[in-house]
Amino acid sequence: PDIVITNGPLGWGIRGKKLSIHYYHGTYIGYAEALRDELSPIGRVLLKYRDGMLLERMAGRGKQCVTCSDMVAHEVKLYFGYTAQVVGHAMDVQRFSPGPRDFALIGELGLTTDRPIGMFAGAGRPMKGEFIAYEVIRRMPEVQWLIIGEPRAVPPDLYRWARKPLHPDRMPALLRSVDFLLAPSLYEPFSLLIAEAIACGTPVVASGCAGSVSLLMSNSPLDPLIVTNPRDVYAYVE
Repeated sequence: PDIVITNGPLGWGIRGKKLSIHYYHGTYIGYAEALRDELSPIGRVLLKYRDGMLLERMAGRGKQCVTCSDMVAHEVKLYFGYTAQVVGHAMDVQRFSPGPRDFALIGELGLTTDRPIGMFAGAGRPMKGEFIAYEVIRRMPEVQWLIIGEPRAVPPDLYRWARKPLHPDRMPALLRSVDFLLAPSLYEPFSLLIAEAIACGTPVVASGCAGSVSLLMSNSPLDPLIVTNPRDVYAYVE
């Protein structure tokens, strides 16, 4: 083919006649370092050295490199020495925009409007800071919590679990209907959900480990909602 786009650890020696691109949606090295406590020693070594230092590095060698955020571009430069062009994820701002709450959806999810509603999406995925989110939930019983995903060890009586996957068309209404989004990610190349929540006018309490957190910065009123240490449970609560 004239144009070839590769991704992840695949792409070593795979090239196009006219254009060869490697897309870095995060790096295995960055992931291995951020989740070192969640990975087995062998798993961390394989991710960092085999998948990252060797395969992922060689996959982008001599190609035009593209990333999803400034954070990942920094990792690609730091770990591989490649300069990458940042192309952020596209988002439909006609759908994800401020608007009224969807009271029917709130009731369908078993929530009420007499208490604040907090949302965490990413249950079952350590990268999303799953167990950190659960510790925050334990310390904020005054909040109604909506958890999306496949939770493992969630404290009882403090949350509602969206057992059925929500259709993507309902996500804008959901984000407009909750009071805030909790995003305690340990590693997040971009996080489209953070960008979508901001576009809907919903505050996001997030760690500084997501590429799209840059959308919250630049001396905005949302700066205090960014937690520097992603594992600092009390910082999220405050």
